Amino acid sequence: MELTISDRLLLISMLPSEGDILTLTVSRDLAKLLNFTQDEIAKCDLSYDKNNKAYTWNQEHSFTICVDFSPKEILLLKEQVEIADKAKKINVRNLDLCVMIKEL
Repeated sequence: MELTISDRLLLISMLPSEGDILTLTVSRDLAKLLNFTQDEIAKCDLSYDKNNKAYTWNQEHSFTICVDFSPKEILLLKEQVEIADKAKKINVRNLDLCVMIKEL
């Protein structure tokens, strides 16, 4: 799956912080897969704006990565999308990504 900087940030924010051991192990593995390396951070000038409580980056230096999710990772992502959907937490920013995850 091809992921943008925004996609990666949104997916990381959707990962559960609580749950059973299996769920949190898969969540931790996903976070490692989605997190940014120091080189990637420098490449796009990724930073966190404390005033706006949002990540910013230089759009001219945006890039994508290709990620292959394991079946357990896909299941966890789909569960998180389902939880967000039932709680009516899907918004314009994450709609396309949530639809992509549901179609995996």
